[in-house]
Amino acid sequence: MAHDLSSFNSSVLLVRDVAGDYRPADAGEVLQAAQRLLGQQLKGREVLSSPKVVRDFLGIKLGALEHEVSAVLMLDAQNRLIEYVELFRGTVSRASVYPREVVKESLARNAAALVLVHNHPSVCVRDQVVRIDGAAVANARLHDDAHRSLPPWAQCRRLAENELFLLSDTNPASFDSRYFGPIEASAVLGIAMALWTWSAP
Repeated sequence: MAHDLSSFNSSVLLVRDVAGDYRPADAGEVLQAAQRLLGQQLKGREVLSSPKVVRDFLGIKLGALEHEVSAVLMLDAQNRLIEYVELFRGTVSRASVYPREVVKESLARNAAALVLVHNHPSVCVRDQVVRIDGAAVANARLHDDAHRSLPPWAQCRRLAENELFLLSDTNPASFDSRYFGPIEASAVLGIAMALWTWSAP
């Protein structure tokens, strides 16, 4: 059966359904395809000599998770990837690790070396990009509308239980935690709601 793909934008990833028709891929399908591709690129490589590939691979695997995961990169004697294995899943703030299970899985795959991986859902501001749990959610500006300097809060860390990261998702010019960092929850007195607004003529 012939398919007319000319109606689709060339930058759109397409998938073929069981009927043989093409449609744009949804976000989950794009993420799965990226995981497969990075997994294929990583297998057989000198993992320790290519930190960017490892970082990209782990960013796709762990970056958008809202819970903690303890995982292992199983390596052969030449430091090539045998398999990535998520061994333990935790909550938003903790994940248990059982060394016996790590050893058991390593022996089952005949791994000569291991890279233990553990994510921490976190907030990060680097190169003017605000990331929450690895996902880019906003940008920081270098100057306000009056051309005054706006140095961003340039850190990456996990929020404490009593901290909030205030961030407007509707106003890119908002002066919020992207500039002054997290605040203690006890410092928040309430929520301001606009009752009446007007725009300049």
